[in-house]
Amino acid sequence: MYSNYYYDYEGYDALLTAMFTIFASILGFCLILSLFRIIYNWVLFKKCGREGWESIIPIYNTIIKFQFLDIPMWMIIVLFIPGVNVCIPIILAISMAKKFDKDTGFTIGLIFLPVIFYPILAFGNSKFHKEIDGIFNTSNSSNNSNYSYCTECGTKVIGNYCTNCGKKVSN
Repeated sequence: MYSNYYYDYEGYDALLTAMFTIFASILGFCLILSLFRIIYNWVLFKKCGREGWESIIPIYNTIIKFQFLDIPMWMIIVLFIPGVNVCIPIILAISMAKKFDKDTGFTIGLIFLPVIFYPILAFGNSKFHKEIDGIFNTSNSSNNSNYSYCTECGTKVIGNYCTNCGKKVSN
C-alpha cells in the first residue's frame, strides 16, 4: 500500500552539514576568544604585581582581583545575589580604570567593550598604580585632586618620584 511513496532525504544532508559548519565555526570562535581572554588576563595580573597563573583559577582570580583593586571582600556576597551581581563587573571596571589612571571614557569602554579595552590595558604601556585610592577607600594620604606634575616630562606624579623619568619631585 505504501510502496508507491518515495521519500527524498538528500536535502537533509545539506541542512545537517550547514548546521554542523555553523556550530563548529561558533565553537571555534568562542575557543579563540577564550584563549585570548586567558592571555590578556595573565598579562594584566602580571602588570598588577601578581602571578599570571592566578588569573586562570576561577573563583580565586576574583578574590585576587578584589585584593589588588582594593575592593572589600564582603562584595563577593553580592556575586551570589541574582540581578544585583550585575554591578560587580562595573565596579571592577571603574576600579581597574582608576588604578591604571585612566579617564571616564576609558572606564565606559571597559564596561561596555571589555574584550577590546582590557587588552589595551594589558598590552599597552599603561602602568598599574597601587598607591592610587580605589573607589572604596579614600582615606589614604594621596588625594586624587592634588596631583603634582613632573617638571622634566610633564607626567602626573604620585608620591615623590616621577613614574616616567624617575626624577624626584617636590610637592
